[in-house]
Amino acid sequence: LAGPVGLPRGSRHDERCWSSLDRVREAVTAFAAVNGTPGLMPSAMQLRAHGRFDVLSAIGRHGGLAKVADACGLSMSRARRKGSELARFEAVEDAIRAYVARNGTAGRMPTVAELRAAGLGPVCAAVYAHHGGHRAVARRLGLRLRT
Repeated sequence: LAGPVGLPRGSRHDERCWSSLDRVREAVTAFAAVNGTPGLMPSAMQLRAHGRFDVLSAIGRHGGLAKVADACGLSMSRARRKGSELARFEAVEDAIRAYVARNGTAGRMPTVAELRAAGLGPVCAAVYAHHGGHRAVARRLGLRLRT
């Protein structure tokens, strides 16, 4: 918002303005409203695409996207919420067990290719990012790997 209020982006005054969380909240909620996503925290990619490096930098100074979203009462995007949900092992377990029940592969861990083909790419990513990999998840679920 530096430009619209008559301040050149990157000025020392602008940097001091961003020290206030209220100022960041104002910029983020305005951005979301203008871009048709009121109530959702804009992603770093969205802010970069619109040249709002100033807002992105201020968000970083205030603890990052998730902390600022929480402080501003904004929800993270659906994709981010789903990703954080899959950080819980129970969510991954539910998704894999549902796949196994639906596809008749009882007792066998679905392959990465099978999960991706079923639209469960985020589950695959979570298996590796949060839960120790394919083999570790299969072992925890008591499923055998495909031989």
